[in-house]
Amino acid sequence: ASVILQMTALGLGDVAAFPFLDPPDPRAVRDGYGLLEELGALEPPDPEGRRRLTAVGRRLARLPVDPRLGRMVLEADRLGCVRDVMIIASALSIQDVRERPAEHRGTADELHRRFEVPGSDFLAYVKLWDHLREQQQALSGN
Repeated sequence: ASVILQMTALGLGDVAAFPFLDPPDPRAVRDGYGLLEELGALEPPDPEGRRRLTAVGRRLARLPVDPRLGRMVLEADRLGCVRDVMIIASALSIQDVRERPAEHRGTADELHRRFEVPGSDFLAYVKLWDHLREQQQALSGN
């Protein structure tokens, strides 16, 4: 979906017709278009089969993240909760910071318990981020 979004933003035409050296699977292209429509980034194809970006799609194309995460950030901005969603989107885009070696699992579980939020791994990421920021400020003397 990211490639389709960027190609559409650049006006490169239909992804399925683009002369890739190694073309993507047609199902992947179809699914990518479907996802972008679902995210509100693309209008349905016109009678000639052309697809245009929506206002949301133009904003998404400027974000250097997966369109799904970018859509979360745009909606969070609209709703006034962008800080928390940026933390969550960042956490979702990297390896889980809560992973730990098997030999230290018990100690790690005990230390991670302070960041648990019943019913929400996402809010646990925010709680962990807030703790890290507090520690950073304490160590820097600010």
